[in-house]
Amino acid sequence: MNMVKVRFIRERLDDIGDPVRNPQTDRPLVNGGSIPIKDSTGKLKQRFPGETFELPSEEAKDLVKNHSLSFELEDDYQARMRRIAERRQVADGRRYELQQAMSQGESNDEDKRKMRAMIEERDRQRAIDHARAIKADESLRAKEAEAAQLSERINRVLELSEKSEKRLAEIEAQAAERAKADAARIAELQAMLDAATKPATAETAKKKEK
Repeated sequence: MNMVKVRFIRERLDDIGDPVRNPQTDRPLVNGGSIPIKDSTGKLKQRFPGETFELPSEEAKDLVKNHSLSFELEDDYQARMRRIAERRQVADGRRYELQQAMSQGESNDEDKRKMRAMIEERDRQRAIDHARAIKADESLRAKEAEAAQLSERINRVLELSEKSEKRLAEIEAQAAERAKADAARIAELQAMLDAATKPATAETAKKKEK
């Protein structure tokens, strides 16, 4: 069986590394709760954001296809992270070039003003995104702790349910065996009763004839 790694995405980023935002709230799309997923043995197990786990290849592809904002193949995730890092390096290089152009006097005052405004706006937006990410991460950590406790309780309930079902099956099997034994015993007693009453019936018939 071909197994592949799947990642439960903590925060979805776009292709340039910025958080994907909810269009209504303008907040980053953050996965804050656990999801029960069947493991390779078929048992349900709670999975949490940031976690990686293995699944058969086809099951992994179906999971990613149906929950693209929550799950991603680990190889695809790592490749996307590399592309984001490369784009950020290019963006930083362009920013450096702008600063160099300003310092070397290659542009007039108006161009410098525009460049400075562009740099300041970019830095301001990055600072805002960073602050939002920190706040979201703190909230996510609290939710993950609550989810872990809930997951533990759910797993205990599932385990108890499995044991209860097994015990119920044993009780039903024992009851069936007892019913079978009781039926056999009743049949045996009925046969003994029939055998005991036949001579008495014959004797009574003879007396009536006399």
